[in-house]
Formats: sequence, structure tokens, C-alpha cells
Amino acid sequence: MSPFDDGRGRVEPVSDEVARRSDARRNRTRLLDAARAAFVERGADVPLEEVARRAGVGIGTLYRHFGDRSGLIRQVVVDHAHAVLAEARQAWVEEPTAWDALRRFVLRAGDLGDSALAPVVGGRVPRDPEVLRVVGQVSELLGRMVAGARAEGALRADVTVGDIRLLLTLLTRPLPSAPPELRRELTRRHLRLALDGMAGRRRPAAARPRPQRNPARRVLRARTGHQVRRSPRRVGRGRGAGGGATRQLPRRHAVPPLPPVGVHRVA
Repeated sequence: MSPFDDGRGRVEPVSDEVARRSDARRNRTRLLDAARAAFVERGADVPLEEVARRAGVGIGTLYRHFGDRSGLIRQVVVDHAHAVLAEARQAWVEEPTAWDALRRFVLRAGDLGDSALAPVVGGRVPRDPEVLRVVGQVSELLGRMVAGARAEGALRADVTVGDIRLLLTLLTRPLPSAPPELRRELTRRHLRLALDGMAGRRRPAAARPRPQRNPARRVLRARTGHQVRRSPRRVGRGRGAGGGATRQLPRRHAVPPLPPVGVHRVA
């Protein structure tokens, strides 16, 4: 039965108090999302009026929910830490291998801008007990993923939790003058490339990388107005193979195989 059903098939109207609480929750969520994006893009000292404008609410609504800048920053960090922890738990429970869980978590943490937020506002929340507790749980799960993936042979033996954290820190920084969707695609692409470089020799066949389109081509095309073409393949012939200059082959032609070692062409 619906919470607003009186049991006789009649739906009671939603009270003003319930509607106000619902609006307040939506405004709070919008403010936190807007603040997280603004902090990553412009730093922790971004004007609060800018945060309110992005959220589509008045500055008074921001102060009613969080009191001041410090209260807003703390809640952004706490909520973000809980979101990252939820992603780590889901990856660890739902994926069949530790390597799959690690890849999934790293990519989702990249989507959330996990390590991009910490350097910007981390110092504004000094040793907050709730943040420390949640971050510790994330570190524990990440350690299990790394250790498990190494034991599977899917991750190089010299890769550590610190390497994964540094990877996220370096690659989740926002790119200037790039739209959000493109930033997300580029971040995911380079996280995948880095993870592929960390993979061990016994990586499962299902986890091997597939060719990915490079979204950076769209950036160049948008800025220059020209189609970015791939470089044609070149085939060089040295002096021992008859000399001659390097020539270009159309892409539809395959590169001819080299003769076996020790076999020389007769002039």
C-alpha cells in the first residue's frame, strides 16, 4: 500500500511539510554536486555565489543548509568519501576476480573525480573522524583488490596501492577548455591505458583491452575545424634490400613480410 493511500483506494494529498522536505533534499543534493564540481575546477576558494548559481538556488539556501564555507567543504568531502566507498564495495562483491574489481573501481573512481578533489579541499577538513574512517575502509578494500590481482597474476607484482592512488591523482585532474563529457572520456581512456601497462602476464582473456577510439581527435577537430587524419603507414627499404627512399602505402595494402634471416636476394 502506498504511504499516501488511506486503505480505501483513496490517495491522500502530499502535505506541505513533506513537499518542503523533498525540495530541501533536492536542493541539498544540487548544492553538493555543484560545489564538488566547482571546487575541482576552480579551487576551494571559489565564490559561494557561483556554487549557488550552478545549483540553481539562492545563496540563502546554501547558508541554511551548510552554515558557511567550512561546513559546505566538509559535507562535500564526507559525501564524496561515502560514494567512493560504495563503489569499492560493489566492485569487490559483484566482480568475479580481483583484477576485474580493481579495473571497475579505478574507472568509477575516475568518473567521480576521486583524487582530483582531495588535493583541493583535503587540507580544509583536518583529520575529520568520519572522513578518516571512510577513507580507511576504502584503502582496505583497495589493498585487497591489489593483493588479489597480484596473486591472480593479472597485475604486475611491483604495483602497489600507492601506485593506484597516484594514478588516480594524476589522471583525474580536470582538463581546461574541454567539455565535461569529453573530459570523462579522456580520463577513462588514459586510466585504461595505464591499467593495461600494469597488467601481469596471466591476465584473463576477457580483461584484455579492445581498441578504443581516441576522443582527443574531437578536441583537435573542434579547435582547428579540420578532420584529423591518421598518418599513413610507411615502409622503409634499406640498402641491403635494394635501397631507395621510404615510400607510403595505401592503408588497404598490407605491409609485405620481411625475408627470413640469412636469406639474401639475388640481384
